[in-house]
Amino acid sequence: MKIIMDNTKTNGNAWDALGGAPDPFVVVDGTSYRGKRCQDKYTCVIEISEVGPVSIEVWDADVNFDDPAGVTVCDTGAVCGTGNGATVYIID
Repeated sequence: MKIIMDNTKTNGNAWDALGGAPDPFVVVDGTSYRGKRCQDKYTCVIEISEVGPVSIEVWDADVNFDDPAGVTVCDTGAVCGTGNGATVYIID
């Protein structure tokens, strides 16, 4: 699964303090893949075995509170936007 984060949150603020890049991770059908997050990346490939259609939550991992980057339902081979700062590509 490939995640592409916008340069900023939808409100224009940076993802991380001091303008840093996000640390994206996903929750797929209720299972968190926070441990597979990418650090300081706008583009992240997360290796998971789920195939669509699945419910995907995209998050930016932070020290105190994780920032939501949106939710989508996406199918294998599709490109799906979360409407809140992230695009999801399910790589088949």
